[in-house]
Amino acid sequence: MAQLIGAALPVTLQLMLLATVISVVLSLALGVLAAQTDGRLVDRTIGGLAALFQAAPPFWVGLMFIQLFAVALGVLPSGGYVPIGDGVKYWFSSMIGPATVLALPFTAAMTRIVRASVADELAKDYVRTAKGAGIPWLTILMRNVLRNSLISPITVLGLYIGGLMSGAIVVESVFNLPGMGTLLVSGADQGDLGVVRGVAIVSAFVFVLVNLVVDVLYILLNPRAAEAVAE
Repeated sequence: MAQLIGAALPVTLQLMLLATVISVVLSLALGVLAAQTDGRLVDRTIGGLAALFQAAPPFWVGLMFIQLFAVALGVLPSGGYVPIGDGVKYWFSSMIGPATVLALPFTAAMTRIVRASVADELAKDYVRTAKGAGIPWLTILMRNVLRNSLISPITVLGLYIGGLMSGAIVVESVFNLPGMGTLLVSGADQGDLGVVRGVAIVSAFVFVLVNLVVDVLYILLNPRAAEAVAE
């Protein structure tokens, strides 16, 4: 059992890490863009797409992704896993599809949270004062608005990580990845309670560890929380 989990865990962790990076980058970019175009076509389009992908079933999105990028365009493999030791290019090619599919619903949810948080910050007096003082907009955005806006998304990021773990079960099955989700399904089908129990315990440990990291990030970004911890 330990060998099975030891072989499957790195695949799932790589999938979750890549999906998290994709989700964070896209949600920040789209959330900020939507907030800056509040009420306009771009904002409404991003909001509509976010609602669509948040509601779409991951298995359907995965199948459509394979149909488009693997079958129709032929630019990505339809499934399977290539270890990173066999070449980063081939590893990335095998992981970018499932990671994107896994990231989409969480990107949609995080985009809406980032958009609301950034919009609140943009409406505050210090932003108008900074703009009136001639401070470059990019400086205001990066040093003040984003820093203050990230507090709310980070508080829910840990919860979404749990969703990533459950979503990985579906995505790994669709893309035939030998990860924890596939191992869990295989163990359940074969009635191997030891494997099922082991996967559940390891998954719970990963979830707790990730939430600990998220809590540390929250303290670093929120000075008031850091002061409370120090007291």
